[in-house]
Amino acid sequence: MLKGIYGTLETTPKLQLTFKAIGQLRLSRTTTEVVRPIKEIKEDFENMLKLVTEENKVYQIESARDSAVLISYKEYESLQETVELLSIPEFRESLQRSLQQIKNNETYSLDEVLGDID
Repeated sequence: MLKGIYGTLETTPKLQLTFKAIGQLRLSRTTTEVVRPIKEIKEDFENMLKLVTEENKVYQIESARDSAVLISYKEYESLQETVELLSIPEFRESLQRSLQQIKNNETYSLDEVLGDID
């Protein structure tokens, strides 16, 4: 269960969404932003969770004071791993060099790479 300050939004006996605002929440999925009443979010939360976990949808939930993002746990772990990798100076520098090489068109075709294997 997620804990907040001002209220709890129950979706099933086993699942609760707690929010920090009363009234309307702003929901957006990718670039489409939709404002919906809390009651509608409560009724659609299980479907939202299914879309997040099965189709990698991302929802931004906003109120007048707060904002949060609903992503799958798998995506969260992936973001954490990316942050960890980018915190390694050698990895970050190697990635920056690679991106610069791509920008400068200093790349090899698949045929060139496979030709070196033969």
